Amino acid sequence: MELNYSLQTAAVRYAIMYLEEQINDIERDLSILKNDGYKIQLAGIKRMYEDQLSQLKKWYESEE
Repeated sequence: MELNYSLQTAAVRYAIMYLEEQINDIERDLSILKNDGYKIQLAGIKRMYEDQLSQLKKWYESEE
């Protein structure tokens, strides 16, 4: 399935907002958690989200 351009940009804008919110939530959780094992897992998820966010922002900026 191929999306038209306006749907692609809308989806990317939404994904950027979602990932930024998730990263902020993870940062908040990391600051209050005591369990190191869970912190390590969250930190890995945060890095993955940051990588995805970076790629989406690059695509979106190149399309503007």
